[in-house]
Amino acid sequence: MGKYTSNGGANGELITEESGAAFTASTIVPQFDFSVTPYLSFKVWVNKPVTASVELRNSGWYPSFRTKTRSVTTINQWVTVEFNCSDLVPGNDPGWGTYDRVGVLFDKDLTGGTIANDVYYFDDIKLSSTTLTTGLSAETAAKFVVCPNPATNYILTPNAQKVTITDLNGRILKEAFNAEKVDVHSLANGVYIVKATVDNVTKVGKLIKE
Repeated sequence: MGKYTSNGGANGELITEESGAAFTASTIVPQFDFSVTPYLSFKVWVNKPVTASVELRNSGWYPSFRTKTRSVTTINQWVTVEFNCSDLVPGNDPGWGTYDRVGVLFDKDLTGGTIANDVYYFDDIKLSSTTLTTGLSAETAAKFVVCPNPATNYILTPNAQKVTITDLNGRILKEAFNAEKVDVHSLANGVYIVKATVDNVTKVGKLIKE
């Protein structure tokens, strides 16, 4: 999961890039072949209506930049944002047609009112050969919706017979039974997995502790 903290200016982004190059990041990702997998999607969590954008680049000597943007109006829950990139293929895209870097931007032109230190989250960047959504879709009911999220002091767990909070390595940090809310103030800031058993069905969600 990625955490996007705005610097207060337009066009700020997080992007995968070569180590030591112009942008801070991890590694060049495999080249995107949009002729085979034309749909790119990722999940976002925003606390105000803003746009989410994906910027595609290549690492060659002739840098091509293509940006696709969607509005996100659903706040305080994970939403899947999908982009149709079928036009960005060799022979069709006049700029380049092949890409191996992807950037994520929120409120690219600041029309959504983003200011310095506003925080948004994104996760699960995927390519697909078929459309997953009509552009935007909320998480399915199989997911446990953690609320509030991000959380500082507690999360609400109504009707849960058991709640388990683990770190990303699977280590159990908290357990609660038949509790309407679970205290999380002692957890360090970061990302955690919440498993809640409701009516004998275990659902899983992600908690952002701030």
